Amino acid sequence: MSTATMSCRYGQHWSRTRRAVKRRAEGRCMYCGSGHLITVHHIDGNPRHHAPKNLAVLCEPCHAFVHRRDKTPIQMPLCAAQK
Repeated sequence: MSTATMSCRYGQHWSRTRRAVKRRAEGRCMYCGSGHLITVHHIDGNPRHHAPKNLAVLCEPCHAFVHRRDKTPIQMPLCAAQK
């Protein structure tokens, strides 16, 4: 996704917010602990709601699981990175 597309969808300060949230989580998935393919998930599904309590750092497999199953990380089984 281009920077312009991300800014349009997520708001003007998303890149900075995303970096800060990843740094807070020490670059690790908050569910499985993986340090690979890290993303930031909006828990409430609103891409413009950047409150820290609404952002979860997840690896791509855990993030995909959340979107497929509509479950919070606590309800997820271990992803491949943890097996």
